[in-house]
Amino acid sequence: MRLRARQEQELSLDELPEHTAIVDSSGAIVAVNKAWKRFAKDNEGDLSKVSEGANYLHVCEMATGEQSHYARSFGEGLRSVLSSREERFAME
Repeated sequence: MRLRARQEQELSLDELPEHTAIVDSSGAIVAVNKAWKRFAKDNEGDLSKVSEGANYLHVCEMATGEQSHYARSFGEGLRSVLSSREERFAME
């Protein structure tokens, strides 16, 4: 039964149109959806570095290039939620 619940959870996550990652309290990525994987591929990202097992806070801190300030801002917002300084964070 536990395996089936996990499979249903993964299918539900994959149905979300936005690229989505689920992280644990330390920022480690525990699940990503198909849109996340497409986004990484389309942006020439190394999926092994931005998928399950990677620490998303570290990914944000190590970002380079023109848009890296967005990644760092996102990392700070996520960190504020994980540390309970903020209840929620959103960024588009």
